[in-house]
Amino acid sequence: MKKKIGLSLFAVLVIAIAIMGTVAYFSKSFTSEDNIAAAAIFDVDVVNKDGKTIGNAEFNLGDKLYPGMKPIEAYSFIINKNNTEVPVEYKVQLTPSGNLFPEAGGSPIAISLKKEVGGVWVDVDYSTSFKPSNDNEQFKILVDWPHGDNDIDFQGKTGSIKLEVVATQVDGDEEPGETDPGNPNEIQGVVVNTVEGEEASEGKSEIVVFDFGEGKPSGGNSGWNFSYNDGAGVDAIIRQTIYDYLPPEENRFDGVRLAKNLVDNINESRIAAWMNFKAAWDLRNEGSKVIFTSKEKKDYNVKITISYSNQGHPNIPENQINEQDGSPAHPGVKQVSTLTIHGTVHKDGPHAVSFSDGTENMTKTINLVKADTPASIAAKIANEFGDLQGWNVKNSEGSADVVFTAKAAAANKEIAITF
Repeated sequence: MKKKIGLSLFAVLVIAIAIMGTVAYFSKSFTSEDNIAAAAIFDVDVVNKDGKTIGNAEFNLGDKLYPGMKPIEAYSFIINKNNTEVPVEYKVQLTPSGNLFPEAGGSPIAISLKKEVGGVWVDVDYSTSFKPSNDNEQFKILVDWPHGDNDIDFQGKTGSIKLEVVATQVDGDEEPGETDPGNPNEIQGVVVNTVEGEEASEGKSEIVVFDFGEGKPSGGNSGWNFSYNDGAGVDAIIRQTIYDYLPPEENRFDGVRLAKNLVDNINESRIAAWMNFKAAWDLRNEGSKVIFTSKEKKDYNVKITISYSNQGHPNIPENQINEQDGSPAHPGVKQVSTLTIHGTVHKDGPHAVSFSDGTENMTKTINLVKADTPASIAAKIANEFGDLQGWNVKNSEGSADVVFTAKAAAANKEIAITF
């Protein structure tokens, strides 16, 4: 009897285990299909002034280049970011080649690239990359030929200029607190020349020369007419007669004697006209040359003529020779360059700032704190660089600009400030 009960209990236990093995817990499932994944847009374009994508042979300078020319704008273009959705940086490269641009250097042609920043055109180093600060970045290429010692070596030579613009995706800006531990503060400065410097110069006198060369008029009485108009109200005609009592065959008056005789005797007639002339001009002879030099240093539109009334006239030039144009003294212009501060301080500590203008070099250390703004950083920089020898440095309260004004008028200098 006990044996049967044991079997029954075992059967119940097996049934119970089987039932427990099939029990289900609460459960739900969700499905979302047809989800769209799309790559970001990279839509940078470089266009010319007509809005068309640039191509080959966009500009042709032809025979427009010569020593002493004024800088000309060879080409202008715009880099459009368009609908680009990823961080990007640009690199603009200008590569000259050909006989006009020897690989070893020494070309007299100067090529510069300028970028529009805040309404001002500033020089750009086209060997470095930079991130765009605007959706549209405007550039222009200038070409110049300053006077040099080897200009004649390049006459008639030709060359070409390759323009290449490369747009490249870069990593996005890191959030505050995740910056490079070795350079935790992202401080930048942009330098713009707001006033171009010009060197002061002394005024120059006008110098006009007549050279009689080997001229030999016949003997006898020789009549001269001398007239001038210097564009400043001095206008007169002076007539004189040079007496030659030697026989014609002795040819007394060669070019040297002609020049000396004219200078020695020009004041013998029309005294009033001569006095007006003498007040404004110095007159002297040097060999066969008669040299007129203005006493005042200014711009002139001078016209001087000398005519000889005898048939046996000497070699008198048809027009005057302007050896030197008159010019007033130029006081020059003091260069003004403005440094504008951008960026954020993420970590307190010292920060090195270096200044260079090609002649003067200086490095200062400023202490930054997280509360610093671009304006307060600009104030600290202005205070530290107040002892520059060639510059007055100023910052206006609340401004992120540091203004460097040259203490003396001089040719423009390229200022570099690094952090």
